[in-house]
Amino acid sequence: MASTASPSSSALSSLPPRTADVAHAWALLEQLTDPEIPVVTLSELGILRDVRSGAAGLEVVITPLTAAVPPWVKLKTM
Repeated sequence: MASTASPSSSALSSLPPRTADVAHAWALLEQLTDPEIPVVTLSELGILRDVRSGAAGLEVVITPLTAAVPPWVKLKTM
């Protein structure tokens, strides 16, 4: 997923409310860094996949770093 520039506050105010919420969420999420590699953002790692607006609010879709290995398998081997 290509990283895009965060929208400005004036650009957000001109969007419909739900679209502005999603854009604002993206702007905040773009700043999150990996806890183990704090110089790399989750967006740069490709972990952030989507932000969706629904009746219950916003949903953030991520791809875990261990997508190929279920966590319980990893824990059993430790």
